[in-house]
Amino acid sequence: MRWCRSLIFALVVGHAFPAAAMEADARGFVEQYITETKRIRADTTLAPDQKSAKSRAMLHDAYDFAGAPKAILGRHWAKATEDQQRRYLEQFERYLIAAYGKRFDEVASGLAVTDSSVEDTRTIVHSTSTARQTEPMRIDWVLVQPDGKWRITDVLVNGIGSVETMRQEFSAVLRSNNGDIEGLLSALQQRTEAVRASD
Repeated sequence: MRWCRSLIFALVVGHAFPAAAMEADARGFVEQYITETKRIRADTTLAPDQKSAKSRAMLHDAYDFAGAPKAILGRHWAKATEDQQRRYLEQFERYLIAAYGKRFDEVASGLAVTDSSVEDTRTIVHSTSTARQTEPMRIDWVLVQPDGKWRITDVLVNGIGSVETMRQEFSAVLRSNNGDIEGLLSALQQRTEAVRASD
C-alpha cells in the first residue's frame, strides 16, 4: 500500500507543479505588459502618435485578436464579407487602443498583480489598482494560449468584463442598423475619433 500512496502523491505533485509554473508564467506576462505599457505612456520623448504606434504593437502581441473580436461580433461575423471582416478587425483594434488605453492611464500608476487562478482552459491573473482615492479597483486579466503564447482575451474591472460590455454595445448598434455591419464600422470609427479628440 505504501507504493500506492507514493504513486498517488507523485501524480498529484507532478500535476501541481506544471499548473503552478503556468500560473507564475501568466503572472509574469501580465506584469511585463503592465510595466512596459506604463513606460511607453510615461515617456515624454515620444509624440502621441509614437506612443499610439508602440501601444498598438504591444497590443498586437498581447491581445487575442484571433478569437475575442469574433466572439464579440458573434453570428454577425459569419454574415460579414471578407472585406468587412478585415475592416472590422482593423477598426476594433483602433477602438480598443483609444478607449481602453485611456482607461488604463487612469488606473496604471497604482496597478499591481496580486494573484492568479485557473478556470477551465483560461488562466486569470488578478490585480488591483489604488490609483483612485476610493476603494481599490479589482482588475482581472483573462488569458488563453491559442497559439502556445499568452494572449489577453478579456479584462474584468470589478467583475465586469470588457468582452461582454462590447458585445452588448455592438449588438445594440447592429440592431439599430438592421444587422448591417457597415453601421457598426461607422460607429466604431466615430467613437474612436471622439475618444482621441477628448485627449
